[in-house]
Amino acid sequence: MTATEGFKRHGDHSYVATFADSEKEVLLNLCEQIIELLAERHDHGHDDPLAAMVGITSHDSPPEDEVLHRLLPNAYADQVDASEFRRYTEATLRQKKQAHAISMRIHLKSSDDGVIDLDHDNANAWLGA
Repeated sequence: MTATEGFKRHGDHSYVATFADSEKEVLLNLCEQIIELLAERHDHGHDDPLAAMVGITSHDSPPEDEVLHRLLPNAYADQVDASEFRRYTEATLRQKKQAHAISMRIHLKSSDDGVIDLDHDNANAWLGA
């Protein structure tokens, strides 16, 4: 079992994260849940194939699931602005957050000793998950 050390800077643009086996399991479980939660909402009312192709959805209301709403909050206090912004960005944001969680899961699974080396981009991906 590896002792917990958390994250430490290693050089100018890299980090080393050290986790105990139990911590790795908790983080892996969390990644799996996030990946599942961020699965695409089905867009039944979309008539415009071009809009669907570029990621514009007919979803303009926040997700009903409380946890998912925290992952994908409104960008604006004004409901009209928030709804329009969501239509243009939610699909891409879901994909990006899901990709970050998948990257995090890959790093966790590839570490046998609980020590994970992260460059600057991978550290940002962990933060984005």
